Amino acid sequence: MRIAYACYLTALGHQGVARKIEMQTSTWADAGHDVSLFCLSDSATALPLAATTTVFGSLRERVDATRQLVRMIATCAPDVAYLRYDLFLPPLTKLLRSVATVVELNSDLAREIRLWDERLPGTKAYERLNKRLTLGHAAGIVCTAHELQRSVVPSSVKAPCIVIGNGVDLATMTPLAAPRNDRPRAVYIGFPGQPWQGVDKLLHLAKLSPDVDFDLIGLARNDLGDELPANVTVHGVLERHEYEAVFAASDIGVGPLALHRKGLEEAATLKIREYLAYGLPTLLAQLDPDFMDVDRWFFLRIPNSEDNVERHAREIREFAHAMRGRRVARHEIEENISVVHKEERRLEFMRRCAGQLD
Repeated sequence: MRIAYACYLTALGHQGVARKIEMQTSTWADAGHDVSLFCLSDSATALPLAATTTVFGSLRERVDATRQLVRMIATCAPDVAYLRYDLFLPPLTKLLRSVATVVELNSDLAREIRLWDERLPGTKAYERLNKRLTLGHAAGIVCTAHELQRSVVPSSVKAPCIVIGNGVDLATMTPLAAPRNDRPRAVYIGFPGQPWQGVDKLLHLAKLSPDVDFDLIGLARNDLGDELPANVTVHGVLERHEYEAVFAASDIGVGPLALHRKGLEEAATLKIREYLAYGLPTLLAQLDPDFMDVDRWFFLRIPNSEDNVERHAREIREFAHAMRGRRVARHEIEENISVVHKEERRLEFMRRCAGQLD
């Protein structure tokens, strides 16, 4: 197939999003498909993707850049377009009407907008219009979680829908040997400005766990308030080879602790997949679409609630101590998180939506 991938990437960083897009498109190309990547961005700074990019700096320029994006996609005459859902202005109805387009939903954007600022009634109303027009004209929809399929896709939408959780490229991640720590170490990797990550809870957990050391990656010191517990080390933004070294010294990884703040219970979180790919047992405070029906020794599951850290601090500490010297074997998680397995399913779905399969 000739595939056009369209996305919106902001200047705020979203390295995980860029890595996911790169994994998807390179896997499709390796499978023999002709893939072109088109990106709308609010930054002229070079993006971490090999994409044809249209850039805007104002609202007027955003409208022009979005229309230019659609024209460029049409020029490459794709068999199918793959659109990462976002707040495009204007909505990409011209693209959706002219090319069979599969839309990927990664989050409940309406809920996130309410978290950003309750004073944005215009943005909220526009998002409802954008979603109705985009999903209403889609040839197919891919959700990264069952909950998104149930709560975000309107019942009036008749397009076929499939759930495919996020994957990682296991070929680029070598499992790490377990460290021999006298004290357990827990690692968290993420971004500032996302209250559903629960970084405030993580700092509280550190205060409640003086016998456990915590490493925070992707956050600067000034993102974390005035005082830090003595057992917290802040590393800032690190390249992969740099944070691999932190992972290697860690006993467990920590996933998001406050998904409830944006009204969700389930997510296919990329950081959790990275932890597992490197062999780290993981603290989970959410449902995961790739591990819904199984209990695994390498997970500690706690409730997705505001008081989860306060009520389960002792269990978390015991888990961190119990996981010292242990690593998750690749065969235990490969089928669940491998990008190769996931993209095979996605490509088959795209072919069906493009009318190439019965």
